[in-house]
This record gives sequence, structure tokens and C-alpha cells, in this order.
Amino acid sequence: MKPNELIEEQNYFFLKYYDKKSKIPKINTVIFVGKNVLTEKKYSKNDEWYFQDVESYLEYGSFLHMSGIEKREVFALEKKDLSSIYDLSMLIDVLKRIES
Repeated sequence: MKPNELIEEQNYFFLKYYDKKSKIPKINTVIFVGKNVLTEKKYSKNDEWYFQDVESYLEYGSFLHMSGIEKREVFALEKKDLSSIYDLSMLIDVLKRIES
């Protein structure tokens, strides 16, 4: 995904592969929470885009408003890593190209 195309509170798909030939996909559904929501620029040179697991997001909302005791998974990705994030139509296109 391009950074400027991400929309807060929308679901996206984090695509990785189990194998080196990129034939066995691993897909995680995540919610985009925001850009630089925890990053203080004096500590980090790079922007970070934050994603949260769907289960905790649907049960508790954004991790930014959680008390900290709830179980959650949060992913902070830099710009170079956003190439692993897809919306639904992009994900379908990529999966169609995987050879059986």
C-alpha cells in the first residue's frame, strides 16, 4: 500500500509467505490505527504506521485507548514494509498470480 492511501480504522491484510518461492501465503487481517501514534520524532528518524489485530480492535477499540491489560497485537511498520500491506482488491490480485 502507498502510505497516503491508508485510512484509519479500515481493515487491511498483512501478507507474508511461508516459503521462499512465495507460493504458500500467510495472511493476517489487521486494522490501521494511525501514523506515528507512538513515535516521538526525537527518538525515531523514520515514520511508523501502526496496525492492530482485528480481535482486540473489535472487542476493545484502538490500543491507544486500552488500559494495557487487554491482550493485543500491534505492528509498527516503516514505509519500506508497507509493501506487505494490501487492501482486499490488491490481495485478490496477488493471490490470483500464485501458481499452484
